[in-house]
Amino acid sequence: RVINTWADIINRANLGMEVMHERNAHNFPLDLAALEVPSLNG
Repeated sequence: RVINTWADIINRANLGMEVMHERNAHNFPLDLAALEVPSLNG
């Protein structure tokens, strides 16, 4: 799928966050990156 909705993007980011937080809770600030995505384009 070429066109993603914001829900798709956020859901993918949230899934990635959950996986990474289980393994490396504080190594990657994925929550901050996910929060910044909508502000860049919207």
